[in-house]
Amino acid sequence: MNINNVELEADFLDADFMERYEAAAAEMQERANAAKERKWARSSDAMKEICAYINEFFDAVFGAGTAEKIFGGRNNVGDHFDAFEVIVAERSKVDARMNNTRNRYLQMQQGFQNRQQRRHQKK
Repeated sequence: MNINNVELEADFLDADFMERYEAAAAEMQERANAAKERKWARSSDAMKEICAYINEFFDAVFGAGTAEKIFGGRNNVGDHFDAFEVIVAERSKVDARMNNTRNRYLQMQQGFQNRQQRRHQKK
């Protein structure tokens, strides 16, 4: 997966990767929910905090220094949201592919079970 010309390896089928991804996503969600209640004196403060959450997410998932490589130390909230959307979209694609595979497997199993039942009924 490429984000801002930085190649990242995101393997959503690897349990160790998913463990890091899920923990970082949960932490970011908790912090974002807590920030909803806060009254910001300046919009720039809110934007910097949002960027910090996303920076920490990328560093937690892909390793320290990843956010610096992706964003170059800038705090552009639009760039940060765009980057986060890339990884979320990639996760959604993998989830859809896995759901399709699981459904095909279940259909094959159901067909196999139906054949077995018909064979037993004929006896």
